[in-house]
Amino acid sequence: MPISYDFTKSPDELVEYLKSKKLELTFNYEEMLHEAHQKAFTVAKITKLDLLSDIHLSLQEALAEGKPFSQWKNEIQPTLEKKGWWGEVEAIDPRTGEVKDIFVGSRRLRTIYDTNMRTAYAKGRYEAQMDSDGEYFGYFATLDGATRPHHAKLHGTILPKTDKFWDKNYAPNDYLCRCKIRVYTKAELDARGLKQSSFRPPDVASKSFAYNPGDTSYAIEQAYYSKINALRCKSTNAKTKEVLCPFVDTAKESYKNDMQTLLPTKEEWGDFIDRALNTNIKRHEKMRLGYLSMIVGLEKLFEKTLPQSDLILADTGSIRNLKAKGEESVAKIKKTGQKNTLTTEDIKELFGIIHTPEAAYMDAHLLLIYDLPSKAKVVIGIDAGDKKSIYNVIHSGQLYEAKDLERLLEGKERIF
Repeated sequence: MPISYDFTKSPDELVEYLKSKKLELTFNYEEMLHEAHQKAFTVAKITKLDLLSDIHLSLQEALAEGKPFSQWKNEIQPTLEKKGWWGEVEAIDPRTGEVKDIFVGSRRLRTIYDTNMRTAYAKGRYEAQMDSDGEYFGYFATLDGATRPHHAKLHGTILPKTDKFWDKNYAPNDYLCRCKIRVYTKAELDARGLKQSSFRPPDVASKSFAYNPGDTSYAIEQAYYSKINALRCKSTNAKTKEVLCPFVDTAKESYKNDMQTLLPTKEEWGDFIDRALNTNIKRHEKMRLGYLSMIVGLEKLFEKTLPQSDLILADTGSIRNLKAKGEESVAKIKKTGQKNTLTTEDIKELFGIIHTPEAAYMDAHLLLIYDLPSKAKVVIGIDAGDKKSIYNVIHSGQLYEAKDLERLLEGKERIF
């Protein structure tokens, strides 16, 4: 069945979204979990970076110029043929060395084209709908003989746009899914005779599409982190090793590049600290600060034990706790002259030095030691909190004089 797209709107932002995706080699689409697809571009069974790049660039051009599938296919096919990815193809699973015969033709290209176009438009649509005055989302399927029955059952479902149902079921929800999400104000629902659904709808999204294409969460880090650490270049099979080793290196480099783009600017971090310490602002907020894997020297820790998560995250609660310690000992500082607590500027300084600690120690928590321009030593304690946490959180932080620091670190294992 032909699939059409609305190319009447300016696609500039959608092209930038597709362009911003980093190339990620995968054997199965499901290897990349949920929200990770927000930041990465992948095509299953492709393990050559140059070929993946060719397809990525061609789709950007197709989106920018409004090319229909037939035109895109005719233009990309000669490149695929030249590089041996057309017709009957042998694909090697880099994890197992298993050789799988696949057929690359119009049907496979249709899926690649459709999936990328639909998710790009879904992202743009979602962001516009969230910025609108509408308070409700409506789920609408294309009701014909090609509609999946479980998608058709959701037709007409109306729920608040903040409902968690949309976290997994914002369309598209499968390959070639034609379902759409519309946004309504309460007045618009009343005018159309529509009401909020009184039942809890079941999840319909397939495994590979069970995420919101317009919403990015900290699960991105966890999905990447789990996948990267599952890859090991240790196969004894020569053919497998030939494919797997560069595959692992490329994936790890791609991971670091992708994660770097998610970090805030220095100005954004400073604004976050100001909001966190403003007692008139009650909302709870989180912000990325850095990644354990980007700290040179922590490789020894990763070799011994795999941290639960890579992401270092600050939240308003932890920042306020750091500042509270300072406020409680203002009298002591004035009396002794000993600067042993964090100031607002000390906290803001963490952004520029988080990946370059002077030393690291381990006991129940990971302790990172930093030098500040004031010559004082900053000790930041970091751990992943409870088992459900997908990030490391700053749980302590204080300035120390040399003798106090020596007492603090006594009996702790030095990582570097």
